[in-house]
Amino acid sequence: MVTTPSPIFKMKPAALVEHPTGGIVFGVIPPISAMSLNLAEGRVYVKVGQHHQGKGVRASGHGLLHIWHGKKAFLRKRGIKSPDQLAAFIASLMARGTEIYHDASHPLAAKKRITLLRTVDGTLALEPREGDRVLGFHYSVVTWTPQPTPRETKVGEIMIDWAKEKATLVGSPSDVNEAVVAAIL
Repeated sequence: MVTTPSPIFKMKPAALVEHPTGGIVFGVIPPISAMSLNLAEGRVYVKVGQHHQGKGVRASGHGLLHIWHGKKAFLRKRGIKSPDQLAAFIASLMARGTEIYHDASHPLAAKKRITLLRTVDGTLALEPREGDRVLGFHYSVVTWTPQPTPRETKVGEIMIDWAKEKATLVGSPSDVNEAVVAAIL
């Protein structure tokens, strides 16, 4: 049986991945003021990203391809057989009630990264991004790990189940903004 390679492998690293139910927004992180983070509410986007793994060097990268190449064995155990299926898994981590943590002792704590923890599904790391001329302030998915326990301090939880809520927003200004962003990119 011949399998066709995913079109994601041909996309540019900055390209946005489409949510399984349509659109490019994967979730909404509420404002976070704990631990002097002072982060505004922001939408979550998943970029195609990139993965770097040198011999004897710790892996680096961001986005869907970084998660796929770095955690492929764990993902396959969960039934995720291709990067095309990974978007649905990432979307499932953004459910209402998902806890948000910040690790102030992490080496990259200055970037104000937060993690979303679903004990059954692992931990998703997000990085706040400011000043994007198209997306504005937002969160970008960096990586995922099967780590099922929290690290450091809980700073909030997701209040909106985006996949369910966006169905009620059709025709709203947020819907229009998402269409404009998609057209620009």
